[in-house]
Amino acid sequence: METVDVVWIRHDLRLTDNPALAAGRGRPLVLVFTADGVDLRAMGAASRVYLHHALKAFQKDLRDEYGARLLIRPTFDEALTTITRAVRVERVLWNRSYEPALFDRDHQIEARLKAQGLQPEVYPGSILFEPWDIKNKSGKPFKVFTPFYKTCLARGMTHKPWPKPDRIQSVDHPALQDGVVDALNLLPQGSRWDLELMRSWITTESGWWQAWKDFRETRLPHYPTARDIPAEDGTSRLSAALHFGQISPRSIWADARAQAPSAGTESFLRQMIWREFAITSLFHQPTMDRLPIIAPFQDFPWADEPEQLEAWKSGRTGYPLVDAGLREMLQTGWMHNRVRMIVGSFLIKNLHINWTAGFDFFWDRLVDADRANNAMGWQWVAGCGIDPSPYFRIFNPILQSERFDPEGTYIKRWVPELERIPARWIHSPWKAPEKVRSLATDYPAPIVDFAESRQQALMFHDRIKSGRASSGSWT
Repeated sequence: METVDVVWIRHDLRLTDNPALAAGRGRPLVLVFTADGVDLRAMGAASRVYLHHALKAFQKDLRDEYGARLLIRPTFDEALTTITRAVRVERVLWNRSYEPALFDRDHQIEARLKAQGLQPEVYPGSILFEPWDIKNKSGKPFKVFTPFYKTCLARGMTHKPWPKPDRIQSVDHPALQDGVVDALNLLPQGSRWDLELMRSWITTESGWWQAWKDFRETRLPHYPTARDIPAEDGTSRLSAALHFGQISPRSIWADARAQAPSAGTESFLRQMIWREFAITSLFHQPTMDRLPIIAPFQDFPWADEPEQLEAWKSGRTGYPLVDAGLREMLQTGWMHNRVRMIVGSFLIKNLHINWTAGFDFFWDRLVDADRANNAMGWQWVAGCGIDPSPYFRIFNPILQSERFDPEGTYIKRWVPELERIPARWIHSPWKAPEKVRSLATDYPAPIVDFAESRQQALMFHDRIKSGRASSGSWT
């Protein structure tokens, strides 16, 4: 019986800089993807849709470039049973997951494999630095971003990206043929909202590489300012590709560093390190996706307003920039980063609804939904996490709109009811004269008064500071 290595594919749907795949070079390989490898049961609807297409693209690349196959199974245990019945397995190779539940599960699998006489080998593949390698002078994880960032820069990337394999020697066996992606049931049943969603996305590794190069050449020089303008194509939009591993952070980092130094490059790489900071923070704070890091917020008297929450989710709050961001996400599975902060601030500090409701909605509707970055972002806006924005910092959606979307270009793109409203009134249409307001078709009035809800939020911030967070209510 032939001796082979198994490469377990998870969040690494790529050929370039795939350490586990590179470690199997020159050996007969069985490549396998399993639903439990990416915790498919917990994945949001938009991410599932994207994974369907990304997985098909990866499978096609393997077949077209190497004549290689990708076995697809529901669970790793089922896949390994199928493989070991067909061939003699020596090593099982995969790239490490850092989400606490998956990290712990992988350790258990390593132990089981060793007990079976197999050799597991696990590699860092989705981040630049291992979470346990970046520590402060006391040997503890950083709780503030800037010193974490400086430490990462001083350390430098320790591993060069792996090139794409010259060849992949796929095992030819009747039991180890290409899997059927459709069998994973990733697409929605009934209404096919996913068809509109996928018009906004690249799904291939080569497509993402071209997107990165286009961004690097044309938009990276303007990144420090353009990244804040939601109507402009000023960001890389690489978040989904990084999350699903269609492009590696080491490849992007190395390619960016190979360019002439610039403010745009430094600003972009700082955002790459923020991603590292989020992953590292969740690794050391496993409950960060559900519980606030700052203890008094655990007793915070969040409002129970289901109607307001539904208005927020559907992009009908009456605040144009907030509604534009939510509708962008509903239609495309993505939201501009500055708008994410404004939308989050409005939910927490004006509707006074628990940030976890926002976390759950983003998790379901964002293609790039990443547990660490989602949790870090929401706790940052709420003021209750690691290195957070102060709770008393409350984004004013009107002023933010006037500053970053002065002509209402972004608003009109996603809120067509307001396309006839002049720029002077587009940011707060309820203040416009009746003749102007009549131009807005079926657009709601504000569901809360910003100034009043802001004062309520500040009142409860004062109670947190004084240790009386759980006293009183919003009504």
